Amino acid sequence: MKFVFPSEDEPLDPSWLEPLQLVSATIAGNHRYRFFDSKDFMIMGRVVRSPRPSIVLYKHRFTRRYLNLDDTGRPYRYVAPRDCTRGHGRYLVHRDLRVALDHLDLWELPWMKRGLDDERCGLGWDDRWLLHPDWIEEPVATARRTTRGARRGRLRLV
Repeated sequence: MKFVFPSEDEPLDPSWLEPLQLVSATIAGNHRYRFFDSKDFMIMGRVVRSPRPSIVLYKHRFTRRYLNLDDTGRPYRYVAPRDCTRGHGRYLVHRDLRVALDHLDLWELPWMKRGLDDERCGLGWDDRWLLHPDWIEEPVATARRTTRGARRGRLRLV
């Protein structure tokens, strides 16, 4: 595994942005991701993993969370090594794009990004959960499945 970074001395090659633009086109018009803006992402680098697909690492400017995409727009999640002194960790394919995008917590952007104040509906940061109760239930259900699987002695990747 090797890390590559965009050149600072020359204009950005458009291939760095293509995976992000594919995702943007895929979710266009989806109300759930109405706050998704490709301009809110920073390019952190590319992980070259031949013969497997290389992955571009994008970091969201406001939520500080990563969206890792291969050249076809397929999302990956980073799994840290058990022992930090051995290995660099690995990238596993997300179950689907929705899981990867939900991990970004974009629904919190009205409290972070200028120009979205009206989307807060008068709620402060501590009460933001009242605006999006459906976002709370999904992680709880996932945690229950994982806990149940762990009791049976099986590890379940979510």
